[in-house]
Amino acid sequence: MTAELTSAKKEDLEVLAEELGVEVPEGTSRVPLQKLLLEHDPEFVNARICFIVDERIEMEKEQSRREFELEKLRITTSQSSGSVKTKIELRHLINKFEERDNDISLYLQLFERQAKWAQIDKKDWVCHLLALLPYDITQLIARERTDKAEDYEHVKSLLLKKFKLSPEKFRQKFVKHQRRIESNWTDFAYELENYFREWITGLGVHTFEQLIGLMATDQIKRRVPADIQDHFIDEWSNIISANELCKKLDAYEEVRGKSVLRKKDQHGKRTESGLKTKTTSEMKAESGDKWRSQGLSQSIHRRMDRAEDVLERRRKPQCYECGSFQHLRPQCPKLKKKTEEPLARVNHVGGVKENEFLLPFTSTGLVNGVKMPILRDTGASIDIISRKYITPEMLTGEHVWVQQPLDVAPICLPLAEIELSCDKGHIITKAAVVREELDQGRYLLGNRTACLFEDKSNMVCHLNAVQTRRQRQLKEQSKTPEPEAQLEIVHDEKSD
Repeated sequence: MTAELTSAKKEDLEVLAEELGVEVPEGTSRVPLQKLLLEHDPEFVNARICFIVDERIEMEKEQSRREFELEKLRITTSQSSGSVKTKIELRHLINKFEERDNDISLYLQLFERQAKWAQIDKKDWVCHLLALLPYDITQLIARERTDKAEDYEHVKSLLLKKFKLSPEKFRQKFVKHQRRIESNWTDFAYELENYFREWITGLGVHTFEQLIGLMATDQIKRRVPADIQDHFIDEWSNIISANELCKKLDAYEEVRGKSVLRKKDQHGKRTESGLKTKTTSEMKAESGDKWRSQGLSQSIHRRMDRAEDVLERRRKPQCYECGSFQHLRPQCPKLKKKTEEPLARVNHVGGVKENEFLLPFTSTGLVNGVKMPILRDTGASIDIISRKYITPEMLTGEHVWVQQPLDVAPICLPLAEIELSCDKGHIITKAAVVREELDQGRYLLGNRTACLFEDKSNMVCHLNAVQTRRQRQLKEQSKTPEPEAQLEIVHDEKSD
């Protein structure tokens, strides 16, 4: 493949293929297209591709020169008319405004900076701004008169009045704002500073003394009960002076009564609203006057008094299981007897003991020198052994995830090196180690170790069965002649 053909663009190769009548499937890449063209005369292909490349380069230069001349003529014409129109579009520099939880004032400030940088006339700012706003906001601007809709200052004031966040909203965003995962700490600091600046600007805080009063007022507001906040709900967010807030709170307490706010209920706790809750005895006294005014008998009053006294009397705790006052339900002996009953087993085979049922699949062997039964488990991929039969030196440092049939999630178990001797042979393998509480007195032999035993038993012994002609002659001479039927034919053994 020549250098001219290799450096050519795909569009040049397609033009050459069209001239040569080569059918190019749709979606063919550049390298397969080069191989199709090499099937023709290489010299002709190289000469033709050079001509096509030169022709394309010349056309591109001519087109660039024409565009330069047109742009030069357009700028000259616009300068003569007193206005220069830019080719830069702000929609390529700024993202579209999203109405949800975004500050329109910050967005307009960024828009003005980009418009000044792009040298766009201010009378054209509204046209560029409409392309960056959602459809429902553009409808709001379209309702205005034509002269006002083209005035950027009027459109800006309209948007700020409609969508600008309140100072209370900026305060909440300043307090609760969290850093996004995709942003860095510099952006987070800038966002916090902007929220704080908009908060104090919206409240008219311009001096350091006013800022101190705002911080003190915010701390006082955090400690005012909710019912008092509801009383000043209309002007709560606009109060920025600590003295003004304290005067309003003191006046509210004087009207309502300071003693009411500081009273406590009969348990020594003050309610959220500061009011004392009525006890049953007080309610009884109030209702007693009502019953007496209706002329009821004294026996009814005595029965009501006894019933209310019993209701107010502290109830002694007792057991919900047996009714005893000596213990509670968790310590009830009846409940313990119920829990000590044997639990029902799932998929338990009755009629035969478990050991007798597993006896055909169990053999006796030595596991790390300890004699114990070995159970062949065809459903397990790896061996299982209790921690009591190994030492810390036997742990390999590896782990394995074991999935039980009735468990939702797998568990991680360490692996230990096991020396196993049984009727199948002697082998060193690995087994998963479980806690001593789960020991059943047997070793579970999994499929992996069983395959190792089978591979060891199927090993083939390679013998040298090649016999030279001299050896065969000496062997025939040493033998006496025998009937032909009794001759033994020796075949070469082949390994599996």
